[in-house]
Amino acid sequence: QETIKAIIQKFPQTDLGMAANDLARISNGLSRRTLKQLTQEAIFTGKKLDADLVFRRKNEHLKAKAGDIGSLFRSIWGTDAIGGMEHNQEFALNIASAMARGDTFGLPQNAIFVGPKGTGKTVLAQAISYHSGTDLLIMGNPRNMFVGESERRIRYIMKVAKSYAPLIIFIDEFHLFVLRQGTYFSGDSGVSEHIQKELLEVMSDTDLRGQLFFIAATNHPELVDDAFIRPGRIDDVRVFLPPSSDEERAKIVPAILHKLSRQAEARGEE
Repeated sequence: QETIKAIIQKFPQTDLGMAANDLARISNGLSRRTLKQLTQEAIFTGKKLDADLVFRRKNEHLKAKAGDIGSLFRSIWGTDAIGGMEHNQEFALNIASAMARGDTFGLPQNAIFVGPKGTGKTVLAQAISYHSGTDLLIMGNPRNMFVGESERRIRYIMKVAKSYAPLIIFIDEFHLFVLRQGTYFSGDSGVSEHIQKELLEVMSDTDLRGQLFFIAATNHPELVDDAFIRPGRIDDVRVFLPPSSDEERAKIVPAILHKLSRQAEARGEE
């Protein structure tokens, strides 16, 4: 906010399109240098800033620093994109409502979604993001062939996540990140242990409750290390997404059509 105000003072006649405090809020996580560059570009080109432009710059900034281990998403669909499973839709709306209100007591300490591939784990996370108005960070695997790089990448993405808060962090195939002891692959050299340590530290930090909400998705919960499913890391919140009944399966087609419609609208198509 101080950086933005300092720039505005130099160019008092410029209309950035939003107040300094609003711009500071949605640009959290950007470096001062990047924020200064973004603001000055708007001033010199005469183009007003908006939330979409700032979001794109944040994603570019993330990819430039973190590579392929994290991407920011702004969901364009809510529970209408979920076919059936009303109890899971209700769960998503309750979590989203608590996040939107900043109600830390109304939120669990993270959650785990369990179910086969293609049963809607990602869509459910996107629905929470949509209804809460919170960005969604989808994490990729931080492992890298170079010595020490995996540890650096996981530390960096956790640092970025904190600076982008409030944020929902979705980790698909969670069991590959936090394999139960004794299942580490040959030649791991302690990399898995270091990754687990970084994740545990952030996921169990009660000061981040309501700021960072981790959603761990897996179809192999039996492979997840016990340390991650204890109260205080994931508060016994397991959302199961089993194959639907015949009645619920019939609701999947309208949900898919709704998603396709929203995607077409986002691209400006009729």
